[in-house]
Amino acid sequence: MTDKAHPHKFDPSWKENLDRPEHRQLDPEQVLDSLPLKPSDQVADVGAGTGFFTIPLARRLSSGKVLALDISPEMLAFLQQKVSRAGVANVEAALCADADFPVAPGNLDGVILFFVLHEAADRTVFLKAVKCLLKPGAWAALMDWEARAGSSSPPGPPLRVRVPPEEARRLALGAGFRVVAERAVGPNYYMLILEG
Repeated sequence: MTDKAHPHKFDPSWKENLDRPEHRQLDPEQVLDSLPLKPSDQVADVGAGTGFFTIPLARRLSSGKVLALDISPEMLAFLQQKVSRAGVANVEAALCADADFPVAPGNLDGVILFFVLHEAADRTVFLKAVKCLLKPGAWAALMDWEARAGSSSPPGPPLRVRVPPEEARRLALGAGFRVVAERAVGPNYYMLILEG
């Protein structure tokens, strides 16, 4: 089995749809409650999109910082407007490439990878690049859609590009992570907590 994906990149012209209540089945506060966050952490939100997790994360990091990374200048501009309106000052937005991040190696306490693994052109290269960003013993949280076919399939990207949890676990181990926790997040998503 290859680690190369058939990338399905999110179309930024649909960005307003991401924040509609009917598309938001997750409570970001409950999701963030499950992470090993400390107020002074430096955390990257890779694939930050519209800031759905970025802004609540920044509020928790009272003496820390969120580095909001995205491959889309349009998404970053939208996110920066939302951050400004929300009045959070500890978010730095930056453009990145698929597996090339503007962060010095070994600099971060944590990374959130929410709904982005399926977009990576080479998932192993992507996860190895993320691991390089982390301080020794730091964590990464990976969340993505379940890959179920049929009427119980959750909304999201096409089924053919989704990464089932067992595949995500295999990829994370292959990238040098240790899986410290795995859980379902509601009926449609899963989360892995990884240690670098």
